[in-house]
Amino acid sequence: MVLEDTSRLLLEHIAEAKEVSLNELSNLIENKYEDHRDFYLLATLIKSGFVGMHIENTETGQGIEAERDRMVAIRLYAMSQGLRKVEYEGMSFTYSDKRGMIDEKVYCTAKGFFYLNECREKRKDRILTVGIGILIGIVTAFFGAIISSALTP
Repeated sequence: MVLEDTSRLLLEHIAEAKEVSLNELSNLIENKYEDHRDFYLLATLIKSGFVGMHIENTETGQGIEAERDRMVAIRLYAMSQGLRKVEYEGMSFTYSDKRGMIDEKVYCTAKGFFYLNECREKRKDRILTVGIGILIGIVTAFFGAIISSALTP
């Protein structure tokens, strides 16, 4: 799976910090729409298994990863509001903490770390391949010049 640059940068930030609060991530996410649509990027990372959260749906007892992308984005938006109770799109979200779930931690999973490591290794391989190609070109030109000067009377 190939992540967009924005997704990869968000994943790199989470991986570097090991754990990041939803509040901090909310500040990093571009607020283009000022609603749940801004959180689809993070929802996709969670649903894909690159990022994790310890949130359970109280009705089903399953983790947030089991919900549909749209519901995860809506839940993340509601959690990021920093309120104990949030009414949004006909749904009600109530949290035990008076600040809501804004301090909930998001972390990089093993899958996320492996993906980032693979990206780094591929980058190193590309740089090495280009470097070898340039070196071969220089050596070929050098020996070509020596041979042509030796053959020219």
